[in-house]
Amino acid sequence: MPNAILGSPIADSDPSTDESDRAERPRLQYSAVPKARINIVRELSVGLIVNADLPFSVFTNPYFEQFVWQLDPQVAGQVPWSRKSMSRHLNAVYHAKKSAVGQELSHALTKIHLGFDLWTSPNRYAIMAVQHTFSIGSERRRVCDVVNLSSI
Repeated sequence: MPNAILGSPIADSDPSTDESDRAERPRLQYSAVPKARINIVRELSVGLIVNADLPFSVFTNPYFEQFVWQLDPQVAGQVPWSRKSMSRHLNAVYHAKKSAVGQELSHALTKIHLGFDLWTSPNRYAIMAVQHTFSIGSERRRVCDVVNLSSI
C-alpha cells in the first residue's frame, strides 16, 4: 500500500464491521443544498450504476465516500447513498423515463419505424442496435438500445 494511504482512517478501518453497524444518515430539516441538485446527483449516481454495471454497494465503499466528501461535504451528507436507497431511486428513474418515452411515442404523428443494425466490433464482439424513427412535427430518430450480443 502506498505510504499516503497507510495512515488514512480508511486504510485503518476494521474490515469485520458490516453495513448494519453504520450510523444512519441524519435527516436534516434544512439544507443549503437545493433539492434539485441532490436529485441530479442521485440520477447521475443511478446512471453510473447502470452504465458501468456496478453493484449498488459501490457508494458505501470508504474510498468513494471520502472522494465524494472531498468534492462537496454538503452534498455528500444529503444524498442517501445506501444500496436500498439507490435501488429505490433506480426503480423510480426507470418508471419516469419509461413514462416519458411512452408519452413521446403516443404523440407521434406518423407510424413508428424500427430499424435494426448488426455488426462486429474491432475486438470481435457482436453488436446490435435498435433505432426508431417517427415524426412529432419534425423527424425524430433515436437509438433505443445497443446490445453486446456476445454477453447474452
